[in-house]
Amino acid sequence: ERRRGGEATGRLFDDAIALVVALHEVAVWRDLVEFRGWADELVDDLALADHPRVAAVLGAAARNAYIRGDHVRAETLAREGFARATDAEGRCSCLDSLANAALSRGEFVEVVAHKRAAAEHAARPTGAFGVAALAATYAGDLDEARDLHAALVAAGLPSPTLRAFAGYVAGEIENAAGHVRAAEAHY
Repeated sequence: ERRRGGEATGRLFDDAIALVVALHEVAVWRDLVEFRGWADELVDDLALADHPRVAAVLGAAARNAYIRGDHVRAETLAREGFARATDAEGRCSCLDSLANAALSRGEFVEVVAHKRAAAEHAARPTGAFGVAALAATYAGDLDEARDLHAALVAAGLPSPTLRAFAGYVAGEIENAAGHVRAAEAHY
């Protein structure tokens, strides 16, 4: 790895970006704090500015900021990344983080819109439709919540984590509907 003015350059930098972007979802679901921090380090590196995957890294760093409770930084990074996104990967990552920032403000309609759009850009099944279903539930629109839950299931649940999350979402919807026994079964 070469260094240029304190910036990383070369193949190791590309490899670091590839790792952060490819494994970001598992780092969030499994609370791999150190790994999530790598996105923050990349954001601070001036070499990222011209990298083709800058938006995906900014989206990952935005989600990390959201998880840490820094919702203003999360939204700032996500908006910057979305403005620079040139591919589905970057748009998906930033839309997902914009939705999380909206969730922190209780803007459930905005959450649904951003999560739907993120799911449309996703290369593989994610929890985006599930979070959108939760937002619709909390907004009181149980019909939309059920439709979004159905979209989550239809998109595929390839991992035990997504299957468990889908069950939790179904439980939240049934609980909001006052169907306690059905909610318990899903939880």
